[in-house]
Amino acid sequence: WLLVADSSNNRVLVYDVTAGVSDGMSASYVLGQPDFAAVSANQGNLAPDAGTLNTPKGVGGYVEADGTLWLLVADRGNHRVLLYNTAGGLSNGMAATTVLGQVNATLALPNDANGDGTVYISGCSSVTDVSAATLSKPKAVLVADVGSSAFLFVSDTDNNRVLAWDITT
Repeated sequence: WLLVADSSNNRVLVYDVTAGVSDGMSASYVLGQPDFAAVSANQGNLAPDAGTLNTPKGVGGYVEADGTLWLLVADRGNHRVLLYNTAGGLSNGMAATTVLGQVNATLALPNDANGDGTVYISGCSSVTDVSAATLSKPKAVLVADVGSSAFLFVSDTDNNRVLAWDITT
């Protein structure tokens, strides 16, 4: 599979490249939108859900030891990273399995550690909801093996840091 973040259209295009890549080829699936024609952030809703995106930037994937493919998306505008388990197959607009950076899939404020609407604003020292569980405009994702463990690295752009999660199964 080849993943392409189509940020301006609030979606990720998924290409089946098992037969190769060709000029002008069509994507096989779309994440973040119900179909290839839709382009609105969070599908036009004020709040996100597990099947929507808002300006996705970084994409990636990893394969578990049992062969399960996971797709990863840095959902910059919703201040989160979404993980999609493809064990049941891929489908247009499918919901993410796991959300990192937010308490749940329906929240989208930066650094809202407990989902109460209190956020950290860069340069303001009076509010400190920044934690190992929060994100602010993540931009890139990468999975790397470190010894016998696999780690998901996320560039947490507005917090000026890189976070790592041990995703070893």
